[in-house]
Amino acid sequence: MLSANKVLEFLESKFALHTYPDGRKANKDRFGKNNGCFGSANRLITQLAYLRTPFDFYAKITQLKYNDVDETITEVLEAEKRYKEYKINLETSE
Repeated sequence: MLSANKVLEFLESKFALHTYPDGRKANKDRFGKNNGCFGSANRLITQLAYLRTPFDFYAKITQLKYNDVDETITEVLEAEKRYKEYKINLETSE
């Protein structure tokens, strides 16, 4: 799967950057760790102020939540324990 920045590069190679009424071209923005594309990690982007395409496109930025390794391992072990208890209860109820 292509990264979001690779997709933007591909689209830029096929479609011209938007031209504002005063003649300026839109900037080539990129997604990144520092607030993402256009300065906001949660903002939707569209071709209206970026590329001139014959179609609309949108990207919704979803921030991923990361846990500490110890929390993740503890959560996995607890889930395994719950699953084993569930299987035992399922077998005894039959």
